[in-house]
Amino acid sequence: MNEIHPTAIVGPDVRLGDNNTVGPFAVLDGEIVIGNGNSIGPHAVVFGPCTIGDDNLVEPHVVINTTSAIRDHLERGTNIGSRNVLKEFVSIGGRASAVGDDCFLMDKAHVAHNCRVGNHVTMASSAILGGHVVVGDYATLGIGASVHQRVVIGEGAMVGMNAAVTTDVEPWNTVVGSPARSIGLNTKGMEIWGRGPEPAPE
Repeated sequence: MNEIHPTAIVGPDVRLGDNNTVGPFAVLDGEIVIGNGNSIGPHAVVFGPCTIGDDNLVEPHVVINTTSAIRDHLERGTNIGSRNVLKEFVSIGGRASAVGDDCFLMDKAHVAHNCRVGNHVTMASSAILGGHVVVGDYATLGIGASVHQRVVIGEGAMVGMNAAVTTDVEPWNTVVGSPARSIGLNTKGMEIWGRGPEPAPE
């Protein structure tokens, strides 16, 4: 059974699973498929076409699947996986964007159109992805990091606070500065996740 606040707007083309909560003044509009156990916070907005998996926490004022920021190509289309946390004022653009599973997007993080965000990704407050960016699994973007369009952030990479990333980042590397430059491996991430490149043979 779903719990939908009487002030929420749930359009006729929205399909909800079970045990979802939709908060006050939330808006779900268009062809949207939502799984089970999700919490959609007050004033959150989701446009279709969009799919959302299970057990996601969508905090107040999150906006999912806005039209793409491309002149004359204002399409929508977003897929959100499961067990993600989208903190307040997160925005995710449409036109074939996707967020995987177990991601943590902090307040005011922005994912633009045509982006692919992997699994277990962390985006800190005000981190920004331009269009067509790919972020690998286990990557972390620090506070205020900005990633240029069509850049690939490799698996397990760490992007430092306020870094301006204009070129691809190798897997499990740490980059800092503007423009961002590598300062070595993300050893902390490798320790946390138990993953990373194999050590060079002696």
